[in-house]
Amino acid sequence: MSARDIAQVQADFVAAAKRALAAGFEWLELHFAHGYLAHEFYSPLANRRTDHYGGSFENRIRFLLETFAAVRKVWPERLPLTARLSVTDWIDGGVTVDESIETTEEVEAVSIGAILHDVGLLMLDPQMLAKPDLSGDELRKIRSHPELAAVFLKDLRFPFDVVKMIRHHHERWDGLGYPEGLRETSIPIGSRIIGLIEAYEVMTSGKGYRRPKGHRQVLAELENEAGAQFDPKVVEAFRELLTQKGDRG
Repeated sequence: MSARDIAQVQADFVAAAKRALAAGFEWLELHFAHGYLAHEFYSPLANRRTDHYGGSFENRIRFLLETFAAVRKVWPERLPLTARLSVTDWIDGGVTVDESIETTEEVEAVSIGAILHDVGLLMLDPQMLAKPDLSGDELRKIRSHPELAAVFLKDLRFPFDVVKMIRHHHERWDGLGYPEGLRETSIPIGSRIIGLIEAYEVMTSGKGYRRPKGHRQVLAELENEAGAQFDPKVVEAFRELLTQKGDRG
């Protein structure tokens, strides 16, 4: 499958989720188990790709995480969204139980992190958030919101590290982000995905004082920041997904 083919399949997942919602379904489960395409990416026995969808564990779960995040974006937060995995291939060199536990945690963390990532902004003055020009002190306060969210959520008992993902969703690929200046793959993959999707939503929706920008302009800006602000592989996958959605009208 080419990157374009992958994006087409992910767009089909999104379209199917919309149809399910319109039909009145209140629970959606994505099938990532044996016999389904996602497991062909997930299993090292089946996945022989040499691009960013193959090889390492992080690359092999990329399709699953991207697909889940894309569906979560259109599936209401009030309704459950789950994924079914085959937790082992029952053969040497295949998927292990430990990997499946980690994958499940990543999928769940991305889903919850996408919902809660900006909860720290609720602790800041909304008038300040809407200002077009900020003082140095105001900018520092706004940039503290991932840490405020981490403090706010620290006592909630998630079975996986959602707080870490939220804390680092404003890190940059080049290490110039905040709060800790993490760079490249030291940034949790879920944080990289959430950070990119948030940037797209902010620019296209015109939140606060900003005027909304067109899809093509925003996509060009995201691509320009690939390798600087954003993970180039996440940008590429996101671009392909949006291209397929555009082709489908």
